[in-house]
Amino acid sequence: MIGAPAVHVFEGPAPPELASEFASRALGVGLVGWVVLGLVLFTLVLPKRTA
Repeated sequence: MIGAPAVHVFEGPAPPELASEFASRALGVGLVGWVVLGLVLFTLVLPKRTA
């Protein structure tokens, strides 16, 4: 087609800024989840081993 817009660089289905924000938030939420799980298990298991 004449006059159709053309993309010079392929960026994929999502903009790179949105993809990087999603990846960083997913990693952050995963880290917080593992830390919370570790702290909960630490507080539940440690008192039973010292008694």
